[in-house]
Amino acid sequence: MKNTFFYKLYSFDRRLFFILATCCFLTLIFNGKGDEVTPFFLWAMYSRKEENLNRYPIYHIRVNDSLLIDYSSGYTADNRFFLSSPLAYYHNIFLNNNIDPGLSFLQKKLGSRYSTIEPIARIVHNGTRERGQFMQWYKRYLQQTTGLQINSIDISVLTGYYNSSNQLQVDAGYLLASWKQH
Repeated sequence: MKNTFFYKLYSFDRRLFFILATCCFLTLIFNGKGDEVTPFFLWAMYSRKEENLNRYPIYHIRVNDSLLIDYSSGYTADNRFFLSSPLAYYHNIFLNNNIDPGLSFLQKKLGSRYSTIEPIARIVHNGTRERGQFMQWYKRYLQQTTGLQINSIDISVLTGYYNSSNQLQVDAGYLLASWKQH
C-alpha cells in the first residue's frame, strides 16, 4: 500500500491528492452514467469501431505544375504522417460541408447542451479562416520537407479499391485544392 501512487501523493501533498481523487471519482461516475464530460479525454476517440472500407482515398500532390510528391516512400514516418494526415483532415472537413468534423461530433454528442460550450468550441476548431490558411501552411511544410521552392500546388483525391487480384485500381478523382503563388 505504501508504494502506491495515491499513498505517495497523499504523503506529499494532501490538497493535490484530494483534487486528483475527486477528478478520478467524478470521471468514473460520469462515465458509468454514459456522460463523457471532459472535452480533452473522450473514451469514444479511442473506441470507435474500425470501418471496413471498400474504397480508399489517395492524395495526389502535384507541385510546380509538374512534380508529383510520392508521400508513401522516401520520407521518414513522421514526414509521411504530416504529408498525408493534414490532407485527410482537410478532406474530411470538405466532405462534412466545410464544417470541422470535431465540431459536428460535439454537436451530436452534447445535443441541446452544445450551446453552453459553443463559443469555446468555435474558437478551438477549424473555421473558415483556418481552412483558408491551410494551403499556405501546407506549402511551407512541403518546402521544408522536399527542399524545393514551391510556386504552385494541386491536390487531387483519387478513389481506389483493391480488385480480386489484390491490385489497386483507381476509378475516380477530383481536385480538392489548388494554390498558386501570386
